[in-house]
Amino acid sequence: MKAFFSIILALAVAVGAAEAQEPSGTAAAFRILPQPKLPQVVLYDQYNNASPNHTRSSTFTDFPDASSDLADDFVVPGGQTWNVQSIDADGGYFKGPGPATDWNVFIYTDSSTLPGTQIFSALNQTVSVVGTTFTVNLPVPAVLTAGTYWIEIQANMTFGTQGEWDWTDRTMQANSGAAFRNPGGDVGCGTDWIRKIFCVESMDPDQVYRLNGTIGAPIELQARAQTQGTNNRVQLRWRPADGGSMNVLRDSVVIGTTADDGKANDNLGTQTGTFTYQVCETDTGDCSNEVTVQVP
Repeated sequence: MKAFFSIILALAVAVGAAEAQEPSGTAAAFRILPQPKLPQVVLYDQYNNASPNHTRSSTFTDFPDASSDLADDFVVPGGQTWNVQSIDADGGYFKGPGPATDWNVFIYTDSSTLPGTQIFSALNQTVSVVGTTFTVNLPVPAVLTAGTYWIEIQANMTFGTQGEWDWTDRTMQANSGAAFRNPGGDVGCGTDWIRKIFCVESMDPDQVYRLNGTIGAPIELQARAQTQGTNNRVQLRWRPADGGSMNVLRDSVVIGTTADDGKANDNLGTQTGTFTYQVCETDTGDCSNEVTVQVP
């Protein structure tokens, strides 16, 4: 039992200890990123002013109370709609060789300069790694209108065999400083979001990352359930409809591809329940709002 608590204690202080060493299995040199492939553009860029320090952003199957969330904020300018399609984050593995099992990406609203309501999640995603750059391509773009948001990239790991993944700190602050959360309470900073520098040893205020995607007018989707006899269907209508083709998603899964002519039907047969719909352009990846429909 004493050995078990010693391991827990070592893990609880790993954020501070990791900040003084190079990550294992990754290159130490800081990388200048290439431009994303068209039609994607760089939406937001904090991939600069890297610190030698790092902060944990990992979940642990074997020590869940030490799992930690780390998020940084960004602003979508007035009059714009962003379709966030990928995140590049600088970081590395500590206390073990990695690699992570898979990855999570979350986006939150802003609540008094800390993360608020979670509005987007992509769970158990794959990652591509070049040097110290970890890139997660989102399965469905996160559609964001003007405002302040927080983004989190998090590695899912088993500490005993893989170690932890830490996100590179940034010496310059943009907007509000990064926020840290340890829901299990093992780190000793409470269980809710707190300014990162009030919890970890590093005094570097932000994280190193970049967001990529497209900028465009929002696609407005409407959906309506219809029943004829025992057959149910959902009628979808969207605008603008500017040609090309459109993926139709039900509950975040592509169920078909149709012409971008502003209309489609999902024939459910005898299925009933609550369904969430979205349509996404196949060429740009731009997506509509999500609409939830109750089918009797």
